Amino acid sequence: MNTQYTIRAVPTAIDRALRRRARQEAKSLNAVAVEALARGLLDIEHPLLLPDGSLTWVHELGQAEYDPTGNPIRLTGTVLDITQRKSTTSRMRRLFESNVQGIYFWKLDGTITQANDAFLTMTGYTRADLEQGLLNWRTMTPAEYRTADQTARDHMATTGHCTPYEKEYLRHDGTRLPVLIGFATFDDTPTEGVCFVLDLTSRKQLEQQFLRSQRMESIGTLAGGIAHDLNNALGPILLSLDLLRTRFPDPASTELLTIIHQSAQRGADMVRQLLSFARGIEGRQVQVQTSHLLDEISKIANETFLKTIKIRTHLQPDLWPVLGDPTQLHQILLNLCVNARDAMPDGGTLTLSATNTTLDSHYCTLNLDATPGPWLLIKIEDTGTGIPPAILEKIFDPFFTTKAPGHGTGLGLSTSLAIIKSHGGFLRVHSTPSQGTTFSLYLPALTETSAAPAPTTPVELPRGHQQLILIIDDELPVRQITQRTLEAYGYRVLQASDGAEAIALFVNRRQEIAAVLTDMMMPIMDGPATIRVLHRLSPLLPIIAASGLAEDHRTSSPTAGIRHFLPKPYTAETLLKALNDVLSA
Repeated sequence: MNTQYTIRAVPTAIDRALRRRARQEAKSLNAVAVEALARGLLDIEHPLLLPDGSLTWVHELGQAEYDPTGNPIRLTGTVLDITQRKSTTSRMRRLFESNVQGIYFWKLDGTITQANDAFLTMTGYTRADLEQGLLNWRTMTPAEYRTADQTARDHMATTGHCTPYEKEYLRHDGTRLPVLIGFATFDDTPTEGVCFVLDLTSRKQLEQQFLRSQRMESIGTLAGGIAHDLNNALGPILLSLDLLRTRFPDPASTELLTIIHQSAQRGADMVRQLLSFARGIEGRQVQVQTSHLLDEISKIANETFLKTIKIRTHLQPDLWPVLGDPTQLHQILLNLCVNARDAMPDGGTLTLSATNTTLDSHYCTLNLDATPGPWLLIKIEDTGTGIPPAILEKIFDPFFTTKAPGHGTGLGLSTSLAIIKSHGGFLRVHSTPSQGTTFSLYLPALTETSAAPAPTTPVELPRGHQQLILIIDDELPVRQITQRTLEAYGYRVLQASDGAEAIALFVNRRQEIAAVLTDMMMPIMDGPATIRVLHRLSPLLPIIAASGLAEDHRTSSPTAGIRHFLPKPYTAETLLKALNDVLSA
């Protein structure tokens, strides 16, 4: 539509109708109009107030006419309503700027011409960096992804867009950003286009945690197999010791056998520790003198840590004992000390301290994990690099670690915290960057200590009366030493290497067999299957199950035909008492 008007009408209408922004645009419009009259051509876009009070956008294109003296007398041109186009452009701009997904406009040479805040945030660049031309998608791409980029560009050359694919960008600080991207070219300029970027950091972390969880499950399965084999190896040692004590009662032999017994028992504790870590099995609860544990940890640290790390120990006299699993507490203390060592790569001081403390109600109101009463406080202090406040709250998250790949699983502190809570305690951390970290471990204390143990006297073990016992185990040494132990205490014994052989023996001598001792993990026919068959053949038959896995203990019950369960490795005293109990019943 062509129309004629004086240039004065345009700024006057805008100045009356528009708000502050419109008034600013009106001022700019005046300057543009004056410039247009000077060169004879007007080409501008501006808002316009209509008679009904609504606001519209127009594009004006006009030509100035002059009188003979060179003064402008009129401006003739066209006015085009561009309100819809402006609305669409404004909406697209709002979508671009507010999108939580990264978006940028690119050129084929790698230049990023525009980018929204989401993309700048995830890559660590600023708006000033973008305006200075520092963002280039080619230089931001690691070399190993260039082939994938070229494949995507080849596909885009024929279709105008590419199939979304995963790659990485280099952030401003040099770290890598895993992303899922998809891009397309513009129809009018095939060498330019738009790219959409989805941050995959959280998803990759979940994938890594899932893979680690699968590895931990595999470790648990492996731990079960190791526990079974180690318990079968330790079982004959512990059973033999009771026989050897009766044959060699002299003090020198007794001392030697005691050392062997302690070493074998320590091995059994290590098996339980491995299962506890891999499968979350609860440990045993006994009275523990933590001063002994701290002395042992201090000795290990002095012998294995770098000589640039000084080990100091401050233990209050007459420390209260605690109720817990000594192996698990040993694991916690050693783990905290190893973390302290790693925080002091250039050396420093590691201080182990323990004191008796009584928490009052005021302290407990500020610490929900605490209850008023006596507590044992153990502190592990280092003078290392410290923990930044930003990650202090994350250190107990499973799989969270600041160590390099291959140097930590992120499970140490989370496992330690779980063990501490299972002991009724709690953990507090204080850290100052560049000054060090202090872990304060609180455990409920036992203030009423038990009386000193009386001198040990030989325990008279229950004897049999020539009852016939069927032993089922796939390990020959276990069967042999068990048979010798039982025969030494008045029993007769039949051996079977698996369930199938045991069933055949039982069918032939059913009336003679008084009880059955069976392993739960065996080839051909395992313990549970064997017990079910025996229970059907003789519902009242006393059956004792033995296994090195706590899962077998939880699944064994009187309803399954099992009268008693023996955790491997077991001693002669444990075996004879269990056998006497089921036969007496």
